[in-house]
Amino acid sequence: MLRQSRHTLIYVRRNKVFNDIVMRFSRDFIDSLKVTYVSEYFGKDVHIDINDPSGDYCTATEHYVEESLDLEKIVFRDRVLRNMPFKDAVILIKRSVYAARKILENKSYDVLVTYPVDNYVQDILCQVARLNNIEIYGVSNFFIPGYKRITTYGEHNAVRNPSEKEVDEVIFKLQDGFRSHMAISRSRAVIWAISRYFRNKARYFIFHIFVRLILGRKEYDFLATPYVATTRSLSCFLALFFFKKKVEFKGKTILVPLHYFPEATLEYWSNSILCAEFENTLITKLSELCLSYDTVVVKDHPAMVFNHKLSFYRKLLKLKNVVLVDPFKSTSELIGDIDSLCCWTGSAGVEFLINDKPVLFCCDNYYIQASAELTEKLKGSPGQEVKIEDKRTFIKQILSGTVPW
Repeated sequence: MLRQSRHTLIYVRRNKVFNDIVMRFSRDFIDSLKVTYVSEYFGKDVHIDINDPSGDYCTATEHYVEESLDLEKIVFRDRVLRNMPFKDAVILIKRSVYAARKILENKSYDVLVTYPVDNYVQDILCQVARLNNIEIYGVSNFFIPGYKRITTYGEHNAVRNPSEKEVDEVIFKLQDGFRSHMAISRSRAVIWAISRYFRNKARYFIFHIFVRLILGRKEYDFLATPYVATTRSLSCFLALFFFKKKVEFKGKTILVPLHYFPEATLEYWSNSILCAEFENTLITKLSELCLSYDTVVVKDHPAMVFNHKLSFYRKLLKLKNVVLVDPFKSTSELIGDIDSLCCWTGSAGVEFLINDKPVLFCCDNYYIQASAELTEKLKGSPGQEVKIEDKRTFIKQILSGTVPW
């Protein structure tokens, strides 16, 4: 058990996989005398009602937003809020704050269990919980099988002391042709993209046109329908023609693995708010890298290959020295041919560092926060490629932010 709790509040949504994870974590790692479920959606113990206008013109709510929360950051990090008129975004924020305060203030909750924050409702719930001294556990997938990472905003939280045997096993995996269990195959990517395409057409009509526009419901899933990462056009399946199965690595090379975006690892996990619009940040960084490297190898996220417009790939290929490598190659297959890596918050940085390759970081991330060695090096040489010497301590520090699963 990680801790005892008098009363645990568990945030759930309509996703069964998500719900099973937070429920299992609460059962196996939190010793709770009482459990309550909270959701934006009906059918749970406590309801966050985003359709309730009670907070729209509430003076106490408005003062709370101004004095206790960063309004601009809440708006900019959320893909729905930053794509709507500011006055509408403010109303939704005030409704969420009103509901969160009503649920959390003067209640008996001392622990909140959730998935990592990926929307403004969760963000506000977690911020209000923290302001009320409620401990928060976010449960995230981890690129190494057999673990979940404990993080709310992508930050590192040391929750245990891993064994030396664990450390040895993880280092061995990462140096022995490692392929993450989260990296899907080409055939599965095609199947999932076909499924996403048809589901998106149905979802757009039901969620966006009928529920949102006609019924006027404002729950997050309905508002987010036009902005979710998904396969929107059949032309997206032509993306494979942009990738080279065999790349000629000329001169000084660097690998840039792309993220699954838009999603929490960029909008909420980066210390740079500009990373919320990752495409702009990416192209800016690639343009900079082309001045220093002979070959800039871009590897798309295998789960995102059929989600981008073809114009996105054309834009990348217009940049000098950029080549698009097969996204279904594992990072371990490329390490031997690549000199260094450029990354934001992705796990490829861990793989490169453990295999004695330098990494250039574009922003802070959980394993920089976990590693005293990396933190010290980046303070001394910001914006420079770095390596690690003490692999065992590095991996042990990372694993301290996980739980066996």
